[in-house]
Amino acid sequence: MKSSPKATVRESVGGDEWKGGEVLRVMSHFLFGSFGENLKRYPDFAEKPFVRCPPPLKALLAWMFSIRVRIISLVTGALVLGLGLSQLASTALMVEDKVSYLYDHNFAKVSELSTAIESRIERIEVFSRVAGGLPPALAGNFFDEKLHPAGVAALAFFQLQDDGAAVIRMAFGRKLAPAELQSHLSRQGWTGERLPARALLGVSAEGLLPLCGVAADSEGRPLRFLALLKPELDPGPGQEREFELLLADSVGQVLFRRSTLPAISGRVPAAASLDALVRDLWQGGFGSGARERSLDGREYIVGHRQLLSQRLLLVRLVPKELAYSATTVLKRRLLLLGGSVFVLSLGLTLLLARRLTRRIRELWLATRRVGAGDFSVGVEERPSPGDEMSALAAAFNLMAGRIRGLLQETAIKARMEKELETAQYVQKHFFPVGGFEHPNLSLAGLSLPASECAGDWWNYARLGDRVLIVMGDVMGHGVSAALVTASVHSAYSIFVEELARSAPAEVPLAPLVARLNSAVLAAAGTDSSMSLFVCAIDLRSGLFRAVDQGHCPAVLLGGGSGEISLLERSGGSLLGMSEFLPGKETRRRMAPGEAIFLHTDGLFEPRARDKMKISKTQLLERIQEGLTGGRPGGSEASRVIQSIVEEHWGTAPGERLDDITFAVVAIPPEARWAGEAGST
Repeated sequence: MKSSPKATVRESVGGDEWKGGEVLRVMSHFLFGSFGENLKRYPDFAEKPFVRCPPPLKALLAWMFSIRVRIISLVTGALVLGLGLSQLASTALMVEDKVSYLYDHNFAKVSELSTAIESRIERIEVFSRVAGGLPPALAGNFFDEKLHPAGVAALAFFQLQDDGAAVIRMAFGRKLAPAELQSHLSRQGWTGERLPARALLGVSAEGLLPLCGVAADSEGRPLRFLALLKPELDPGPGQEREFELLLADSVGQVLFRRSTLPAISGRVPAAASLDALVRDLWQGGFGSGARERSLDGREYIVGHRQLLSQRLLLVRLVPKELAYSATTVLKRRLLLLGGSVFVLSLGLTLLLARRLTRRIRELWLATRRVGAGDFSVGVEERPSPGDEMSALAAAFNLMAGRIRGLLQETAIKARMEKELETAQYVQKHFFPVGGFEHPNLSLAGLSLPASECAGDWWNYARLGDRVLIVMGDVMGHGVSAALVTASVHSAYSIFVEELARSAPAEVPLAPLVARLNSAVLAAAGTDSSMSLFVCAIDLRSGLFRAVDQGHCPAVLLGGGSGEISLLERSGGSLLGMSEFLPGKETRRRMAPGEAIFLHTDGLFEPRARDKMKISKTQLLERIQEGLTGGRPGGSEASRVIQSIVEEHWGTAPGERLDDITFAVVAIPPEARWAGEAGST
C-alpha cells in the first residue's frame, strides 16, 4: 500500500538524516522563527556530527547555506548591480553632456571677449584721430574724458623730419620723450617709408600695446599718433567659478592674465605651462577653436581666438572637472531612488522566498530518499493554476515512478552490450590475422563491420602447395548475420582440418560449397542467405580454380598490360536457398603481375556522412596503379588495401551503412611457375 507522500517525506527526518537534512530543516525557519525555540525543539541537535562547534554557530552556518539566503542574496546582488550600472550610465551621460556644454560655452565667451577687445581698439583709434584735430587744450580734456578711461596710458602726436627723426607736436598722459618715442617706433619697425599708413597694433613693450595711426591737426596738416594701451579685460558677468583668461601678443608674450582658480598647489597652471600653450596655439594654424589640453597634470578645456589681423591672441581655460560637479545631485537622487526600490524589493523577496523554499525543501528531502534507493517516495501535490512548484512536484512523482523501470532497462542493456562485446571478440577470430606472402603469391584482405557484429566473412588456408580462399556475405548485418557466419566458419574450419589430414591432390571446391550451404541452412533455415566465392591457387603451377555462388563478380587485373576484366561467373545460387544450385568450377592459369580483386557489395554503398559512393572504375584503377609500383613498403596487396581504407572509408563504423570486406590476390611480377626457366 502506498504511503502518504507528505508523511513519507516528514518521516525521513531522523537517524542518519541528522547529518544534513534535519539541520537544514531546523535552520530553514531561522530567518522568521525563534533561534531558541529551534534548539528546544531539537535538544539533541548539538550532539549530531554536523560540525564541531557550539550550537549557535551550527545554526548560523546552516542558515547561511540555505536556499532562502541564496535567493535573497541573488535578488540583492541583482538589484545592487542594476542600480550601480544605471548610476554609472547616467553619470557618464551627464559628464559627456556637460563637457560638450563647456566646449560651446567657453568658445562663446572667447568670441564675446574678442569682439569687445576689437571694439575697444577701434574706439581708441577713432578718438585718437579726433584728438589730433583739436587744439592742445581741448585735446587734453578730450584725452582725460575719453581716451584715458578707455585704457590709453600715453598718446603722442608727431611728424617725421627728412632725416627720419620724429618731432612730437602734442603728448598726453604719461609724457613720452623723443628718444622713447623713437625707441617704440624702431622696436616695431615703424620708421621712414615703413611707417604704417593706417592704424596698426604692434608688439607689446613694457606691458603696453603700441597703436600707431594717421591723423590731421586743426589746420589739416598730416600727423602721426602713437598710443600706448593698457591690456585690460573685463570678463563680464555669468562666468564659471573657476577659469583662466589670457591675452598675448603675436610673439607669445602674455600681456594680461586673470584667474579665479583656487590658489592651491597644483590647481593654478604655472607661467611656463601657459607660455608653452600660447606658443602652440600661435603655431597651430587655426585662428579660433576649442580643444582639450593637459597642463601640470590637470585637464582643461581651452577656447582661443586670434584678433586684429593676428596681432593678439585671446585664450580662456576652464577645468574639465567642472563637468563632474553637475553629477553630484544626480547621484544623490539615484541613491535615494535605488535605496527605496531595494528595500521594497527585499521585503517582497522575503515574503515570497519563505513559501517557495518550504516546497523546495520538501522536494530536496524526497530526492535524498530517491538517492538512497527508495523510489516509493512521493511529494504532496497541491494543484493550483500557474503554480510551477505543483507541476514540479507532479513531475518528481512521475520521475520517481519511472526511475525504477529505467534502472531495470539499463541493467538489461548493459548485459546485452556485454554479450555483444563477447560476440565481437569471438567473431574477430573468424578472420585471418594477417596476409599471406610467398614468392609466387601476395594475399591481403580487410573486413570493416558496419556495427558491433558483421555479416561479412573471409579467410584463407594453405594446404601444401595450394592456398584456399573463401569470401561470403550474409544478407543484412548485425547479430543475426554474425550467427550465420559463425556456423559457416565452423563448417569451414572442420573441412580445412579434414583436408590437412587427407592431403588430396586438389582442393575439392564443390564439397566445400555443399558443406557451407548445409551450415547456412542449419543456422537459419531458409530465412537467411549467403553469397560465397571459393577459389584455390596452386603455388607451383599458378592454376586458379574458383566457384561463385551469387557473389559479387571477381575482377581480374592485368598487371603490366593494364587490362581490367571480370572473371567468368559460375552461375551458382546463394547459399541457404530452398532450391540450391551449385556453381560450375572455372579454371585459368595466372600470369606474373596479374591480380584478382574480391569484395562484398558493401564496398560500393554510400558513406554515412555525405552519401558519397566510391567509383568502381577509379577503385580498380587505383589497385592497378598499386600493383604496378609507385607506393613504397609492404607487398603489392597490402599497399592497395591500406590506401583504399585511408583515402575513402577510414576505420570508424559510423561511416559505413553496410559491412565491407575485400581482398587482393596478387601474383608478383617476379613469380615463376614449375617448368619455366628460373623457377624454384
